[in-house]
Amino acid sequence: MTEASALGLVPFKELPIARVTSQTIEDYRDRRLKTSQPSTVRQDLAALADCFKLAVKLHYVHKNPCDGVDKPSLPVKQDDPAAYLTPEQFSDLVAEAGQDAPLYQFVV
Repeated sequence: MTEASALGLVPFKELPIARVTSQTIEDYRDRRLKTSQPSTVRQDLAALADCFKLAVKLHYVHKNPCDGVDKPSLPVKQDDPAAYLTPEQFSDLVAEAGQDAPLYQFVV
């Protein structure tokens, strides 16, 4: 990747670092959510927060503008009930398990 194309990935490269605010970060988050998955946007925000954490440490800014910015929530993954054993299948498994049966029985 060339330097010019890499700079295109910086979300607000036109602003001096000291002028980036929480609102700037929130606007960026909202724009990214229109074209990217929430998990990707969360990673972007984490990377920005790390960069600004270093900027605070080096005294480029007084406060991390990412602090307090809400991250997009991730969808709740539901387990597929069809992936579980029926009670009858579980009983058969325990019966066949022999000496390993206690390993299976602790979840009952």
